[in-house]
Amino acid sequence: LIMESTYAGRDHPVREEVYRELERKIEEVLERGGKAVVPAFAVARTQELMILLSERGFDVWVDGMGKAVTNMYLGYPDYIKNFDRLVRATDRVRPVVRPSDRNKFLRKGEVVVTTGGMLEGGPALYYIGKLREDRNSAILLTGYQVEGTNGRLLMDTGYLVIDGEQVKVDMEVAYYDLSAHAGHSGLVEYVMKADPEKVVLFHGEDREALKREIEEDYEVLTPRSGEVFEV
Repeated sequence: LIMESTYAGRDHPVREEVYRELERKIEEVLERGGKAVVPAFAVARTQELMILLSERGFDVWVDGMGKAVTNMYLGYPDYIKNFDRLVRATDRVRPVVRPSDRNKFLRKGEVVVTTGGMLEGGPALYYIGKLREDRNSAILLTGYQVEGTNGRLLMDTGYLVIDGEQVKVDMEVAYYDLSAHAGHSGLVEYVMKADPEKVVLFHGEDREALKREIEEDYEVLTPRSGEVFEV
């Protein structure tokens, strides 16, 4: 079994509780006159946030690659969970279709859901670049921030690289665990159900935590990047 281990060593909070925390934070940001920039992955996360935030009545703008992915989703109704809700959300949100729309958001918008989810690129950096000195506004991260990415840099230091320059960001920064990766307990459960002879763990910063829990029953390998091994 070759398996990712992104959340080895920790489990996720209840998703509905995270939704409520995110909603409360957006309300707080808007009440103080700020704007909420919500970086999101194009696949699944953008659509989840479109549904959630539009149903809560927020003025939601959508920018980046997530728009194209949403259009693809709409072509496959039989394969999409909550398809009807996604259709309604698509009708409610404001798509950013031209550069001038971004300036409109900065003048009168409330919430923008935009790629990239780890702030490695995408329109999110444009919005943050314009709002970075506004302490009333906030960056609300909704996905895992891999070590070495711009998003992790922001979380750890309060700085962000924009157009090749590392700049201070005065906006509030908060993280909401909406990851689609399995938590530690889910990973262990999957291994037990698959019951393989060997387990190869990759894509995780704390693989040893998962290895310790399953190594009594299985041979566990944690190869380094570039290492060759036989199965």
